[in-house]
Amino acid sequence: MQSTLSKNRGILADRRAYRMLIWPSFIVLFVLTIIPLMVNFYLAFTNTTITTMDKARFIGLDNFIRIFTKDKYFGEACLVTVKLVVGTVSLQILFGMLVALLWNTDFKGTRICRLLHLIPMMITGIVAGFIWRMLLNTDMGVVNYLLKSLGVATVNWLGDETAAVYSVIITNLWVGTPFVTIILLSALQGVDDSFLEAALIDGANKVQIFFRVVLPIIRPSLLLAIMFRLMDAIRQYDLIDALTYGGPGTATMQLNLYTYQVGFMQWRMGYGAALATIILVIILICSLTFMHFINKSNTD
Repeated sequence: MQSTLSKNRGILADRRAYRMLIWPSFIVLFVLTIIPLMVNFYLAFTNTTITTMDKARFIGLDNFIRIFTKDKYFGEACLVTVKLVVGTVSLQILFGMLVALLWNTDFKGTRICRLLHLIPMMITGIVAGFIWRMLLNTDMGVVNYLLKSLGVATVNWLGDETAAVYSVIITNLWVGTPFVTIILLSALQGVDDSFLEAALIDGANKVQIFFRVVLPIIRPSLLLAIMFRLMDAIRQYDLIDALTYGGPGTATMQLNLYTYQVGFMQWRMGYGAALATIILVIILICSLTFMHFINKSNTD
């Protein structure tokens, strides 16, 4: 009886300690996340502007109806976002996989190469944007200097609409690929060698081993990498703003950048909050979809 009471006291003490440890984190999360979200949802259903915050009134779904029926820039921003997201994420996954396969092999200098490969990931988006803005400068950029040295015609990377889209994708590829490489490399190193040896004994070549043995095993990690890069690509702002400012024209005016300009440059807080809510819903749907496939892959 006494042992049972002491055991119950120990359980209660553990629960109290758990609450004491979890409450500070919950309070910080509530203040920095939940409250701003609630304010954003409230503003999304009002006609608030920076100059009429004291006279704002509830207008229901008018902001959302206007976005989907009258705002042509929203449609253009969505198309730009799709192009940038598809181009960025697909190339990051492709190159991340190739580099992970390379780093998974043992050769002299592997550790140094891995370390150097992580450097772009340590740089903030706005700094990376300014770095590549200098590298891609039409007149004084290193990239055009190298092209000219090779006898190739120079490119107006940031002034041409098509080239500007490629510039954003290339910069994102440089910044985001190391993150994908880390996830996939850790998954590759967790593959049991016995599976590979069994496949070799059965006569499978390296390509067949990768697609039929390795890829199914690392599929949850691959889906996880795609999900993270997809979310980052959809909500990206700083890199594009530093690199192209959304231009030329609206060629790289991604949805998140358009939301910022509406809310903080045009001072239409309510309309910008509605746009931000749409972005949040899109990211939430993508996240839930990928989490479903990840859980399904783990149970297969």
